[in-house]
Order: sequence, then structure tokens, then C-alpha cells
Amino acid sequence: MVNIYRSFLGVCNLVFAVSMILVAVRFWSGGSLGIRILISAGILLYPVLQPLLIYFRCRRIVNRMPREMEILFDKTGITTSANGESAHVNFSEVKSVVRILNLMIIYTQSKQGYILNDRVMEDKSKSVFNFIITKVNGGDKSSRSRIS
Repeated sequence: MVNIYRSFLGVCNLVFAVSMILVAVRFWSGGSLGIRILISAGILLYPVLQPLLIYFRCRRIVNRMPREMEILFDKTGITTSANGESAHVNFSEVKSVVRILNLMIIYTQSKQGYILNDRVMEDKSKSVFNFIITKVNGGDKSSRSRIS
């Protein structure tokens, strides 16, 4: 949610919200109760309702995740283990690694990846980030990484 307003979608959300406020200023006094309710809903749609819907969707996704999960970073790739099953991703399959605020995001495919926060990583977050960057890029920290 932090970066939503940096994207094109975020700009559209802001333009829509400002437009709805201008519509409210123009038509509020002459509008009926139904029009006022629609205008109020339009104003609240992006700044209030959209973040709430995203939050509840994320909670559903997190509740479906296994409680005990282990992620191992070694010289060949990333191995995840949960519920007695394991999966391995080679570093050659990692598309990019991004560090935003206190999150490290490892993109493995177009719609898959790992999101790890600093609390989970404890004091090893920066060293793990640098390790992955080194393995993915062969030492070049600029080509597939972005630090914000």
C-alpha cells in the first residue's frame, strides 16, 4: 500500500478522488439524498474502501498460508519447506530483488515471489539481500536490484 500512489493506478485513484470532491462541491446543494449518497460513496471509494478491500484480501491470503515455513538461502538457490513439502528455486530463475522500506521482495516469476520483512530476517536482512544480489547478478548490484 505504501507504493500505490507512485504507480499509474495510484495517479488515477488520486485524479478520481479529486474529481469526486469537485463534483460534490458543485452538486451537493442541489442534489437529492440519493445523489448525495452516491457522491459520498464516490469520494470514499479509493481513499477508504479500496485499501480496506485490499487489506481483507491480504488477510485471507495470509490465513491460508502454512504457519510453519522455513526458507533457506544457499549457494544454489532458495529452498522453501512447509507442511513436509519443499520447493527449490535456482538463482537463475530469480527475475529481480527489490528492497522497499523494511521489505525485501524476491521476484521469481511474473506473478510469484517472496516477501520478507526485516522482523522475520532479524539482523541478517542486508547481508541476505547482498548475498542474493551477488548470486543473481554475478556481483553486479545495479542491473536487477533497486534500493528505496
